[in-house]
Amino acid sequence: MLRISETKLKQIAEAGTILADDDSFVRAIRDSDGRIWKQFRKKSFPSTAALLPYAKRFVKSAELLAKRGINSVAVRDIYTVAETGRHVVVYDEMPGRSLRTVLEIEGAQHLSDFAQFMALLHERGIYFRSMHLDNVLVLDAGGFALIDVTHVEGFRKALNPWRRARNFKPVTSYAEDRAMLDQYGCSRFLEEYLAASHLTDRARQQFLLHLQRLNDHLADAANALRCDETGVAAKSQSTHQPV
Repeated sequence: MLRISETKLKQIAEAGTILADDDSFVRAIRDSDGRIWKQFRKKSFPSTAALLPYAKRFVKSAELLAKRGINSVAVRDIYTVAETGRHVVVYDEMPGRSLRTVLEIEGAQHLSDFAQFMALLHERGIYFRSMHLDNVLVLDAGGFALIDVTHVEGFRKALNPWRRARNFKPVTSYAEDRAMLDQYGCSRFLEEYLAASHLTDRARQQFLLHLQRLNDHLADAANALRCDETGVAAKSQSTHQPV
């Protein structure tokens, strides 16, 4: 792992553009060459991030996504900041806009493609814990990419119905994203996800039942789809399965 001084990092920030910061440190910089410098907090024991730092998880996730044929960041370097022990990952900026931004400007029609993209991720065994609409990039060249990919898990097979349902939670975490889903139609969004998924009839029912239990915002739509497919009214469920 390369090393960089706090002074040098500040010089890069001054010559470039600060994209994100908080009270204690600059979290993301775009340098004068268009590369992104993403800085991660240093965690202490007993945090698991002390054993496998977030920067290394980020790099491993980007490599996994590339192997599975999913667009994501191309990491150039990883640094340790000499004075603080924090880690910094450097990667090329991807030309595009966040899905949230695109939806706000152009309307909710892009959610159809996003539903199919989610199905593709799940079929390829990708579970992205941070799947909110600001972490999905609509590429200028077409298609989608994932950014801020620290929390990605890869499974050998397609995701099971419970993990699929659970992965819709971050999609509905923000009020502006829920509003877009409502505008588009939650049932329509789920129908398009299911149409692009290779689920058996039994697995579809399991997915909808789990979604009804795990996601308050999509519960009614999931219940309606279960009724349509089974002809039997599905009662609301409140029991959540453990992680």
